[in-house]
Amino acid sequence: MHRVDLRLGYRPIKYIELSLADTTVFDSKYSEKNAQITRVKTNIEHAFIGKISYKD
Repeated sequence: MHRVDLRLGYRPIKYIELSLADTTVFDSKYSEKNAQITRVKTNIEHAFIGKISYKD
């Protein structure tokens, strides 16, 4: 199974960046298993995130 995350960013002026991110785009609940570290399954919920960054 594969997971798709999407992020769009826009810098209207030099110091400000606006971004929108969407995690697990095609599946509302994604189960992730990392056999190298642990044998615990992690459920990753669908999330939509907005962000405004200011950098000098």
